[in-house]
Amino acid sequence: MTKLTDRKVAYLIHQVKGGGTHPPETLGQMAARWGVTKRRLRQLVQLWRSTGVVPRLNPRRRPPTPPLTDAQKTLIAQEWVRRRKGPTKLWRALQSQGIDLPHEKVYRYAKSQGWSRPNPRKQKKRSRCRYERKHSGSLLHGDYHRTSLEHPYVILWEDDASRKILSGGEFSESSSVHAIETLREALREARAWNLEIRQVNTDRGTEFF
Repeated sequence: MTKLTDRKVAYLIHQVKGGGTHPPETLGQMAARWGVTKRRLRQLVQLWRSTGVVPRLNPRRRPPTPPLTDAQKTLIAQEWVRRRKGPTKLWRALQSQGIDLPHEKVYRYAKSQGWSRPNPRKQKKRSRCRYERKHSGSLLHGDYHRTSLEHPYVILWEDDASRKILSGGEFSESSSVHAIETLREALREARAWNLEIRQVNTDRGTEFF
């Protein structure tokens, strides 16, 4: 998974210029939040200072994964012959047998064999767009997540513009009490950064409504 994006690099340079949050985030804070090293961020800052241009990441910097082997193609073909199904169900059937293959590769191979046809209705441009506010504090996202029945419920409050996690917690249940408690903590954290939260976005679960 790519940890840095062009948007994050632009945010990094904006912070270095002194035009970001007050007090500005340090390299250590950004590195910890994005899962990269401070040395990598220093390299990007040095490149910006030497060229005067905000660095952009090379989309081809990650080497391509190896293609499917003949043995893997045979396993996919055998499963398709046994129970003719779409790429997703085909991939899940292989997963249940302990055959771990990337979903995209299974889909592409099924498509190349004529087992899957594109659905024009799913290729239409979406009318909705992702949230991407310009200013920190203008929108705060909150939601519960649970990996499995054995895991606790996790709630996080994230600033839309900077993607900074303002607060969160793990609980044995998802409730409005914990939602309000962690939201208040997020508001206190925002005030510590001289931010005023303008809007809050959640789903319409009973924990929030």
